[in-house]
Amino acid sequence: MAGWDDTAEQSGSAQAAAAEPEAAPVLEKPEPEPPKPAKPAPIIGLDVAFDPSQLIRDPDGEDTYVPPVPPPLPKLTKYTALALGLVAVGLVLFFWPTILPINQTLVVLLGLAGVVTGFAIGIWRMRDRDDEDPFDDGAKV
Repeated sequence: MAGWDDTAEQSGSAQAAAAEPEAAPVLEKPEPEPPKPAKPAPIIGLDVAFDPSQLIRDPDGEDTYVPPVPPPLPKLTKYTALALGLVAVGLVLFFWPTILPINQTLVVLLGLAGVVTGFAIGIWRMRDRDDEDPFDDGAKV
């Protein structure tokens, strides 16, 4: 910016003069202090103020949580097994119509019918919602 109005000949000499660095005084930097551990900010928006730094620690020193054993999966009903089987067999027939030694168009049609029928049985067997609570999304706590 200093040589804005100079011509090319003048700016070259100005750049040469500016290229010579001046000896700068050497300043010693003081040793930085080690960083202090940051205190976590309290979480806002909860019903009760929660400060993560006030967590209750295990006296044994273990901060692990062992969840309870989950309940076993419910047994499949015969209708659910039928629906899953129809979908699986229908997908196999739909994507590999040469498995059966009959007309491939018929095999694809059977596969599509199996998938749609299995899906319909699965939807038909779904539980109804409780009409008493319009805000119930199915979660149970």
